[in-house]
Amino acid sequence: MRIGPAAEADLAAAAALWQERLRLLQQADASYMPLADAAAWSVSARQWLAAEDCLFAVAYADKRLIGFIVVTIMRGEPGTTPERLGALAAMALDLHQAHAGLSGKLLECARDWLRARDITMLQVAVPARYPVEDAFWQSQGANLRARQYWLAL
Repeated sequence: MRIGPAAEADLAAAAALWQERLRLLQQADASYMPLADAAAWSVSARQWLAAEDCLFAVAYADKRLIGFIVVTIMRGEPGTTPERLGALAAMALDLHQAHAGLSGKLLECARDWLRARDITMLQVAVPARYPVEDAFWQSQGANLRARQYWLAL
């Protein structure tokens, strides 16, 4: 397994993993409504590639993209510390084959990148109805800080 910075050539495979993740999430929660194609996601992905305050890392095995992680740097809540923190913008893995330790290795890459920028906290939005991701983040030592709700208007 090789993990490194993403490139433009990685975007189509990363978009496919992202869409597959959304379809899986949609099975448990109809509020996930992926668009028919990945064009909008690809626009954001190109912005992540170009941004200095963003890490977009990909993982390969046997010349095939098997996962990626995107973290950005954002301002903390006014009047609190930390003043800057990392935010998980996107993460997706190949769901067709097990890749032992892949999530942890992608997170380790993000941790190293954030720590090199004096960022000591990562904010992660975990899907409410997907216990696999919840268990992963808890196993990494993440603590529940807030619940986020969606209200149809």
